[in-house]
Amino acid sequence: MLHDVGHRLVDPKVRGLENTLRKELDAVFAKPKDFHPRAMKKIFRDAYTKAYQYGLWAASGGMSPNQPGVKTEDKAWLEKFIDKEYGLWKKFLDDVANKRGKLDYNRRKEMYVQALHSVYSGARVIACPPMTLYYWDTHPGEHCPHCLYLQRKSPFIKENIPTLPASGDTKCRSNCKCQLRLVQVPVWKYLKVKQNAPSREDLLRGMRVVSR
Repeated sequence: MLHDVGHRLVDPKVRGLENTLRKELDAVFAKPKDFHPRAMKKIFRDAYTKAYQYGLWAASGGMSPNQPGVKTEDKAWLEKFIDKEYGLWKKFLDDVANKRGKLDYNRRKEMYVQALHSVYSGARVIACPPMTLYYWDTHPGEHCPHCLYLQRKSPFIKENIPTLPASGDTKCRSNCKCQLRLVQVPVWKYLKVKQNAPSREDLLRGMRVVSR
């Protein structure tokens, strides 16, 4: 499968992006007053925009010599995601400065790093070819009720997939280590899954039920 090959080719770049973001957040955390808010936000914008571009690249088979640009219609979604993560980061720095909150820095940092995978997965879904099914593959030892529920309910189609790994919508939040597996199938198999697919709203309701 083209997008499977692309994922394998691009995944090392995503791992490299993780390391870059870790180092940049370490620098900010060590001396936050040395960074203007615009410079701090640029760190998030650059990292999440690259993750999105890598997702598009993976969906194309990883064959393009250049990273694809962000489509106009997806910029608003990407900016909203960046604003949310950057807002949480600012609040975290403020909590540290005022000795509030209990979450240690390394755990918090990894939440922002893992959020890269949500953007990456979202771009893969957006750019996937027709007749693609999405399987929610849990990480070994997974016990998050939402992730186990999503594994049971998959495969999904583009129209009903309720969330993405590390998006913050599951109980494990951005600590989620699950992955989306994209499988292109024959038309008859795709239509069979589509015919029996619950709506996205029904799946979201199911997530609320299992979290009680």
